[in-house]
Amino acid sequence: MKDYRSLWKKPHLVAAVMAGTAGVLAAAALGYALLGPGAPVSAAGAAGQVQEGPVEGYEAADHQNDEDTLSFRLDASPEFEKGGKNGGLYLENPRENRYDLQADIELEDGTVVYSSPVLEPDSHIDTVDLDEELEDGTYPAQARLFAVDPESGVIVGYVLQPIELRIGNAD
Repeated sequence: MKDYRSLWKKPHLVAAVMAGTAGVLAAAALGYALLGPGAPVSAAGAAGQVQEGPVEGYEAADHQNDEDTLSFRLDASPEFEKGGKNGGLYLENPRENRYDLQADIELEDGTVVYSSPVLEPDSHIDTVDLDEELEDGTYPAQARLFAVDPESGVIVGYVLQPIELRIGNAD
């Protein structure tokens, strides 16, 4: 039988085990505080959070697109709060697509003000925060929607969709 009392004669080992245990407990407490009950949530999900299924209020198609077709849903006139926060982009990659979808929102001068994560088919993002802060107003822009091969991650093509960003009290 092993004599565990001999471990107490090695204070550096005991200190390391105690520090490791304290670190794990601190990480667990922080995780619970941030993600546990009472964590901030939204019915539509956090800004930029990818969700499964179609955008609320829309139904999925019952067909599969061919290799030359890319379907998407996107609000053509998304409204954002002051500075470009919490805008209803409602970007969807419908389940009929063969490709993943990634979108960049570009102003007329070419400045990219938002880049989405890659969306697999049958997923969407409701609200987003722009990557660049914009003054209140209306901004002509375009969405560059990339078709991404799910196997290789290679961009196989893209489409451009004109949109208009409305920031703050833009009337």
